[in-house]
Amino acid sequence: MFNKVRPFIHGLVCEVGSGTGNITQFLVNYERVVGIEPSLTSVRELRDVFFAHSNVRFAHCYLADCSRNDVSAGSFDSVICLNVLEHIEDDVAALDAMQRPCKPQGRVSILVPAHQMLHGELDGAFGHFRRYTKKTLARAFQQAGLRPTHSTYLNRSDFWEGWRKAVY
Repeated sequence: MFNKVRPFIHGLVCEVGSGTGNITQFLVNYERVVGIEPSLTSVRELRDVFFAHSNVRFAHCYLADCSRNDVSAGSFDSVICLNVLEHIEDDVAALDAMQRPCKPQGRVSILVPAHQMLHGELDGAFGHFRRYTKKTLARAFQQAGLRPTHSTYLNRSDFWEGWRKAVY
């Protein structure tokens, strides 16, 4: 999963929704990484796991509420948010908050579950408000004042083959 967004990540990195560090582990070689995580329990665990990496630190907050000491405007080359946006009710406001820490040529890289038609009980149990298509994610980006530059589906052929088999 990280390899799909790796080409778009460089320099100083802000990770929105660090969770348990599944993605953070791939960021430790970047110059500086700030992980944003609203769960205090997760932040404590992340600090323990990544204590040896002086370039990696974590802030216990929602991105929109982070202090300037943790996340200052225009200070990151890359903001990444992998498998988090679907958990946020107001996705446009969240995307707007993600663009603020970006430098003028910075990038916001997002990975989300695809195809709203697949949204079901499991999504609800995981706290997902929605799934996306390229079009709906591009619309959310545009409403937040961001300009989409690249969009792709992962495992698309596997998905459509499985979907066709399930339909017939």
